[in-house]
Amino acid sequence: MTVSVKHSTPADGSFSATGATAWNADHTLTGVGTMAEQNANNVAITGGSITGSVVSGNISGNAANVTSTVAIANGGTGQTTQAAALTALSGTQTSGKYLRSDGTNTALATIVAADVPTLNQNTTGSAGSVANALTAGTGISLSFGTTYDGSAAKTISSLLAQNTQIFTSGSSATYTAPANTQWVKVTVVGFGGSGGGTTSQRGSGGGGGGVAIKWVAMTAGQTLIYTVGTAVTSTVISGTLIITTISAGGGNAGSSTTYAANAQAGGAGGAASGGDININGGTGGTSYGSSTAVATQVSGVGGNCPGFGSGGTNTAAAISNGNNGQGYGAGGSGSIGNTSVGTGAGGVIIFEAY
Repeated sequence: MTVSVKHSTPADGSFSATGATAWNADHTLTGVGTMAEQNANNVAITGGSITGSVVSGNISGNAANVTSTVAIANGGTGQTTQAAALTALSGTQTSGKYLRSDGTNTALATIVAADVPTLNQNTTGSAGSVANALTAGTGISLSFGTTYDGSAAKTISSLLAQNTQIFTSGSSATYTAPANTQWVKVTVVGFGGSGGGTTSQRGSGGGGGGVAIKWVAMTAGQTLIYTVGTAVTSTVISGTLIITTISAGGGNAGSSTTYAANAQAGGAGGAASGGDININGGTGGTSYGSSTAVATQVSGVGGNCPGFGSGGTNTAAAISNGNNGQGYGAGGSGSIGNTSVGTGAGGVIIFEAY
């Protein structure tokens, strides 16, 4: 092979030898001294080429310049730029694929669902397509249209109550609409009347309370004034929001009569007004008997409060107490030969904010 050789000598510091110089089996260069001399004199190859398998050990130091390329099969990239080298090392190119590791190897592959963690940050912009679009239906309404496909912002309004407050007492108390309120469903229920009765007499049932229901447009912070009546009508009237008064009267009490007297009608149900729906309470049950004997006597049942309470059950054929109304606004039943009559259930006012 042909090389250019430089080494230092004690005499002049360095010299160059150029020509056909043999590379010997003992890894010395012919014409440049022995191995020890070459090592001592710092012999270096500065030109030419080495072919074959004459280099079998490690080569250290820094190459000032390496020209040409090294094929991938020989440990290189076969390229001369970073971008080209990355492309070459990535293998066969397919659009829409990305470098993905399976924990052992890395290759171009498509992204799978498991590669994308659950999104927990805010996102902006519009989705081009939503596989499972939101469709308006029971309990949900959209600001326009009936479906949501991600193409534009839409307001979603829920028909499910966001906040419910129930009051079983309170006189001229204040209800305040909570945050995000758009509508409030107001339900006013009157109290139930007590049954009738006294010693040696039979009693009829008390009437049920009335029910008024109204949907009111409200915003957060607006107020209404409510009273849950026990002896007066339950009402919701204007506060900061002006409305038509919503009222539900209590049921009338039952009355008593002597055993031999004719049938005795129960108390009337309470009347309702001012609501979008107004329902009067049920009338108390009639008491009756065919003679002065206790065994022939039947007391009256309590009147029902529609959707909210059941009147107290009646008694028969013995001296007995009346039974109390159950739930809200239900009337109590009458007694037989006793002053312990069934009491009516109290009223209630319910505010459901949407």
